[in-house]
Amino acid sequence: MTSSDTQGGRGSSKFIWLAIGIILAIAAYTAGWFYVGGMIEQNVDQTLYRASGEGGQAQCSNREARGYPFRIGLFCDRVSFVDGREDIAVEGNGFRTAAQIYNPYRIVGEMDDIKLRLSKERGGFGATGQGVRFSASLDEPLPQRASMTLEDLNVDTTPIGQSGWTVLKALAGEAHMRQREGDLDLFVQARSLRVTPPELGGIDLSRVEVDMTVEEGVRLAEAPPGSLRGISFVVRSASAFFTDEAGISVSGPVSIGPDGLIDAKLEVEMDRPAEVGEILAAALPDQADQIRSVMAGFAMLGNASLPLRIEKGRARIAFIQLGRLPAVN
Repeated sequence: MTSSDTQGGRGSSKFIWLAIGIILAIAAYTAGWFYVGGMIEQNVDQTLYRASGEGGQAQCSNREARGYPFRIGLFCDRVSFVDGREDIAVEGNGFRTAAQIYNPYRIVGEMDDIKLRLSKERGGFGATGQGVRFSASLDEPLPQRASMTLEDLNVDTTPIGQSGWTVLKALAGEAHMRQREGDLDLFVQARSLRVTPPELGGIDLSRVEVDMTVEEGVRLAEAPPGSLRGISFVVRSASAFFTDEAGISVSGPVSIGPDGLIDAKLEVEMDRPAEVGEILAAALPDQADQIRSVMAGFAMLGNASLPLRIEKGRARIAFIQLGRLPAVN
């Protein structure tokens, strides 16, 4: 046997062993993927069982782990949850999630639609949306970050088991949350809105934005209090624009006392106050004179802001008394 034949045989052997190694690695990876997928499905079953055991009802119909080979996620035809006290009811269709196999704690997902209902004791309202998209960086007790976008948002005063009326419609909306040293940063935006307060005419807005920090928000989310009393937050900006250029913005700290009365030191800024004033006066005819007086003051100040102070529920803007706010439950 020549030396070339010997080297050729050794080369063939190495290739065979390499092929065997690759096949074994793929088989081990595949087995591991399906093992993790089975654990996800098992954990979902356990979560649904615990929810039912506590008096609630939870469902994830036709649940299945998908995404092989490079992703892993949970798919359900329909998801729903009702807590044991029937205070909260959530349901949605076409629930789909995915995470990269090397970073399973970073999850993205979507739902075809979502519906939320709260009992009267929890605020008594409902919300629906379409085309839901969400993402989260999972952690305990809350995600480090979470985001959601949706279309065709409707908010109404329809608590569980009762009837009500639609108070807000929006073409699109989004919400973002992140943890920061025990506090929660929140940002919410809705675009192309129609707001219809009870017993008032509708108001059209170009967009609404709220950017705020809830102090000790992580602790409050981990053990939700039965009341908003005792909560403090800082509003970096809360804006409502009636057109692309005419709107009102508020910023400053707000706190709710043990008695439910609000204290706040806010600054109010206005873009095109005369235009805003006429829109608000038409929507609130009983307060039209006060509204026009305030807007006239803004117009005289130009781009300056006016202080809005709330002390034990009594509100005033500059020297104009606005009345008393009811105690928060």
